This record gives sequence, structure tokens and C-alpha cells, in this order.
Amino acid sequence: MGTPRYTTIEAAKKAGIPRATLQYWIVTAKVKAPQLKRINGRRVRQWTADQIEHLVALRSALQADVDRKELEFQAWKKRLGHL
Repeated sequence: MGTPRYTTIEAAKKAGIPRATLQYWIVTAKVKAPQLKRINGRRVRQWTADQIEHLVALRSALQADVDRKELEFQAWKKRLGHL
């Protein structure tokens, strides 16, 4: 048998993100999604483990950016005396 493949829902779960987030990343071109394939009359994407690793890395990078921005915002509020 070949390389394991995962549906979009499975890929999102393995990457630790909501399915809607993964679909948003596809639409906004943050990730290059696998081509849609017709399987049993349904159109599905089949994700590889390497592609899922990329999703995890992207999630981590985006979270780090959010954390950094939150720290900057808290420092800004402190400078203004709002804490």
C-alpha cells in the first residue's frame, strides 16, 4: 500500500486546527492544497503527512505572531497607563 492519505477534516484534526481554518487558509492561499479528486462520487482532497507537517508549522508560526502582537499591545497599554 502507498503513502497514507488524509481527508481535509482528518488533516485539520492532525494539525490541531479547525476545519474552517484550513479551508480559509486554502482560499486565501496560505497553503497549497492537494488537487480535488472524485472518490465514490465525492470531491475530496487527499493530504500527505508532509503536507500536514507544513500545516502544523504554519499554525505554530501564526500563533507565535499572534503572541508577539499581544505582548506588544500589552506593553503599549502599560506605557499609556491603562493597566
